[in-house]
Amino acid sequence: MDEAHEILRETFGLGSFRGKQEPAIERLVVHNKHTLVVFPTGTGKSLVYQLPALMLPGLTLCISPLIALMKDQVDACVKRGIEAGRIDSSQSKEEYQETVQALRNKTLKLLYVAPERLNMEGFMTLIAGFEIELLAVDESHCVSEWGDAFRPDYLKIARFAKENYVNRILCLTATATPAVAEDIARAFDIDVDEGIFRIPSYRHNLHLQIESIPDDPEGSDRIERCARIIRASPGPTIIYVTRQQNTENVANELVAKGIPARFYHAGMDVGARKTTQEWFMESPNAVVCATIAFGMGIDKADIRNVIHFNLPKTLEGYSQEVGRAGRDGKPSTCTLFLHAGDRCILENFARGNTPSKDSVREMVKHTCIQAIAQGVKKNDVLEIKAWHLGRDLDIRDVTLGLLYAQLELRQEFGYLRAVTPRYAEYEYTADPTLYSKARADTSPPAKAIFMHAQLNKTRTKYTIDVTEAAAAPGFNVSRDNVVMKLNEWHDAGWIVMKASQRLNRYRLLRDLPTDDDEINRIADVMFDEMVKRENAEVARMERVFEWAAAGTCLPRSLTEYFGDAWEAGEDCGVCTVCRNGGAAAVTYAYTPPPFNERLFRAVLDAVGPIRNDARFLTRVAFGITSPRVTAEKLSKHAAFGSMSDHSWEELLARCEEVVEGWKKANPGWTREDAKLKDMDTNVGGAGGAKRKSTGSAYGAASSTAKRGRGSGSYASSSNRGGGTQASSSSYRGGGGGTKRGRGSWRGR
Repeated sequence: MDEAHEILRETFGLGSFRGKQEPAIERLVVHNKHTLVVFPTGTGKSLVYQLPALMLPGLTLCISPLIALMKDQVDACVKRGIEAGRIDSSQSKEEYQETVQALRNKTLKLLYVAPERLNMEGFMTLIAGFEIELLAVDESHCVSEWGDAFRPDYLKIARFAKENYVNRILCLTATATPAVAEDIARAFDIDVDEGIFRIPSYRHNLHLQIESIPDDPEGSDRIERCARIIRASPGPTIIYVTRQQNTENVANELVAKGIPARFYHAGMDVGARKTTQEWFMESPNAVVCATIAFGMGIDKADIRNVIHFNLPKTLEGYSQEVGRAGRDGKPSTCTLFLHAGDRCILENFARGNTPSKDSVREMVKHTCIQAIAQGVKKNDVLEIKAWHLGRDLDIRDVTLGLLYAQLELRQEFGYLRAVTPRYAEYEYTADPTLYSKARADTSPPAKAIFMHAQLNKTRTKYTIDVTEAAAAPGFNVSRDNVVMKLNEWHDAGWIVMKASQRLNRYRLLRDLPTDDDEINRIADVMFDEMVKRENAEVARMERVFEWAAAGTCLPRSLTEYFGDAWEAGEDCGVCTVCRNGGAAAVTYAYTPPPFNERLFRAVLDAVGPIRNDARFLTRVAFGITSPRVTAEKLSKHAAFGSMSDHSWEELLARCEEVVEGWKKANPGWTREDAKLKDMDTNVGGAGGAKRKSTGSAYGAASSTAKRGRGSGSYASSSNRGGGTQASSSSYRGGGGGTKRGRGSWRGR
């Protein structure tokens, strides 16, 4: 390890290793064994693979899920003189070519890519023949089915490592329960007893506080509390807020109170996010109101306050976020606001992704039918219009990916394997002064484009179906020829182009079933798995509430949750529970309101006459967005979200009764019967009014009525992994789940 210490001094400017960095590196480099490190944010995870990358002779490939994080890591490496590069969708053509050339010249020591890159045949061809000395898997908790950040593409990383004979693997994550750590170790063949290195996530300079918010629908009480906390403990502060719009509202309210605050969320453009981040890094008293998009890669030691304006989805997320405070070792305050309304929001997140059983069956049937229609047999490539399928079946894009991952990764299925996706359509805006140069192009691909490009109503943008253009008689061009021509014009500055309507592509490993009974059996297995995942996510959310209301020392119980030893001996003495003499900060009671028949009838009126999907009806009542909700513009209807305080289980049961009755009254109905193309419909019911059809396979009442106060629309998001024993193990058998109702909080 003498070489390791020399690199540590000369390249990284450090005199000694921290924590368990050295034994982890020694296991990788000296003993050539797979390793998992569970190091909290800010304790030097990246060093554990960046330093070995300089010791090993070949390439180190790092898998990272976030482009911003990859950029930060590459920039930091380059500043230290490390030959590092990345390949991602945000790169310019020149940046990509520069990285590829360095890879081919074998001067690149570190290459960062997203896990989805391993599905792309072009990338696999590019790295073929390279010996991968070290595969570093950042955010490796995403491989675990025990966590809410589970991503099927992470399971494919383990498959990639086996198929490409990777010499050694390093998995990295900031937090992991024992169950998650074992899941990671199992996927990557890591010795559970000797190959896992942990650093406890809690630091004793962090003072964990919980404040119960009795009734604060507008957030004004919480804003006042934020101001009080910041004034009492001046210094850099992060306020975590669930919804993007609320980050702006909270920041503006704090500015009005004389506090220097800005907002940050993923919906902002890259330049605005960068400006806010740089301001936060440089200012001694900056306050950033942000979603969880803010914080990863932030290396600021003097953050004095972390405030959770809304409840975090998981204890894993909470632990990572409070871990950004007080890295300089000085006392820092981490305050969590508990408000009954936050539970509604979080349950919406948990419930929003599961489609109906009928939708899953239709998805499997559609896939099998498309294989026949496209003449696809074993080893051929099947194309699926993901956007259309998700819209027509009311399945979100992320959920659709999880369903296809089951067809790919479940051992009992194994029907297909994802390959490089394509796009069905391209949109482009023509430069008013330069487009004449494109018009002068007389090549066959250009002629095909001019023949099939459709100008929109504003006469500023063109749309073209590239497959249709290539298939047109008389031009003798391929789809790739058409796309290459559009790229050529884009690179020349004659047009600005954007791909849309993705085509997911899968290579068939075995013939898909044609028997209806077998298709239904497969779909039922897949649906049951999605319900287990939903229940597990609700259980993780409930675990946050249980932790807050347990009446035990907050940091001690959090430490024990992650399987770490509590080394302080006694309780912390400074958290809310300890200061209250062991009394819980809040109490939790299950108090759903009586079922409101009037509101329920209004929901049914709002969705219109086609009541074929119980989960869709329940989502409208709860105020959860989905492709069908968006297509029918129901999120602006007064009934949308009007029953968000009700029990999900009770609502779903009532909606299932409605759907059962509707199906009996409409035997043989298909979605094709409901398609309303280019025609006006006038559907009666609450708020009914004439509206233009969206082209969706469903009709619905008008959405022009304004929504009532208190209703809400929440898009599902993913935070981090981790989890509880109530989760499922979808690709390796087992599983379970919990059902809970709604509740309210009362402060003590």
